[in-house]
Amino acid sequence: MSLNLKSILSLRKNEGPFTLYMFLYFFFVIVTFWILKPIRKALFIEFYDQAGFQFLGNLLTASQTELLAKVTNMAIAIGGMILFSLASRFFKKEKLTYLFISFFVLADLVFAFWLRGDSSSILVWSLYLFGDLFIMIMLSAFFGFLNDSVNADEGKRLYGFVVLGGVIGGVVGTTLLSSLIDVVPDSGWLLVCAAVGFCISLTAYKASQHAPHRKESEVEEQSDQKKKAASVFSGAQLVFKQKYLLALFSIVALYEIVSQVMDFQFSSSVSHYLDGSAIGQHFATVYTITNILSCVIQIFITPWLLQKSIRQSLFVFPFLVLAASAGFLAFPILWIASLMPMIDNAINYSLNQSARENLYVPLSQSEKYEVKAFIDIFGVRFAKSIAIFISLIITSYFSGFATVRWLSLGIVPMAILWLIAANYLGKEYKSRTSES
Repeated sequence: MSLNLKSILSLRKNEGPFTLYMFLYFFFVIVTFWILKPIRKALFIEFYDQAGFQFLGNLLTASQTELLAKVTNMAIAIGGMILFSLASRFFKKEKLTYLFISFFVLADLVFAFWLRGDSSSILVWSLYLFGDLFIMIMLSAFFGFLNDSVNADEGKRLYGFVVLGGVIGGVVGTTLLSSLIDVVPDSGWLLVCAAVGFCISLTAYKASQHAPHRKESEVEEQSDQKKKAASVFSGAQLVFKQKYLLALFSIVALYEIVSQVMDFQFSSSVSHYLDGSAIGQHFATVYTITNILSCVIQIFITPWLLQKSIRQSLFVFPFLVLAASAGFLAFPILWIASLMPMIDNAINYSLNQSARENLYVPLSQSEKYEVKAFIDIFGVRFAKSIAIFISLIITSYFSGFATVRWLSLGIVPMAILWLIAANYLGKEYKSRTSES
């Protein structure tokens, strides 16, 4: 354990302030997201729960209408990718944060005023799509800033602690909302989000004052501005031209699809084995354990493993997914099914995200922003849309629990492909950082 504690405290003296402010930046972004997500979802489901939604002559239920809204997010993702790519040509680092957080704070205030009246279809759809746009843009702005400020060696030391801010932010956001949701109206929560937006701006400003390699980045930025303007889809062009970036896109897309299928297997297992209040108790137990595991992993394992090897860090998640899916295929029992969401949420938002973000560090400054916009804004939503269609097919053809185990036959080969891509990325990352 002493080795783990040593790795946690391995920041150098001049890295402390920047790391702390980026920790707080990420913390505030995730707190905002976990306030927005339950509110927008509850308003949307409640609005369509009674009357449903007419679509192409069919009456959709509230949950089916939400799936339609998630597909609609693809259009929002394309617009967000174009907007982010264009903005990143003229603004970098904290300036990009100022631009987007100003828009989101203004939108929070508009929604806070709007929510004081009666709900309407325009309101619930707008707020639902707004919540997704917020997390798409702000995560890209945050990690663009972070990846643009550190080199490979610093990334291995800093990312574990910085991403811990998001892990804790998720716990704080959900706890705060669940404790006060009956006291604070929805409009009040949007005002809270606006106030947190100012905190995001402040932490971004303070982080910029302590960012390492600031002069080098500014020189590169001036050089980039002299280059011929590229297409707003240059991020996509770069991804499909470079094997390294295509592999990075692949592990993100494979995760989104695998996660959706595992979640369906978990929900089906709970519904099959439990009844009544035991269902809610089991969900609460699983998610409580997940949050605790996520914090433990991010504090004690992530910093040590990142400094040891990015390649090994990338292996952990797909290997555990492969093991859990194979286990469920062989023994489709409740506790094995419950391991799948624990592995998914506990590792993806801690070790896996920290390792994956390090992969952007060797890229050029323009690539960091444009590629990230394509992968994290468009690519993630595209993969989620595929996962949604898979869910619709699953719910249509896999009605009995006896057939749910066989879905792992699809997860296993995807996890193997994921491991192959992770192996290549780990080797290529080492080569690129060694050369630089």
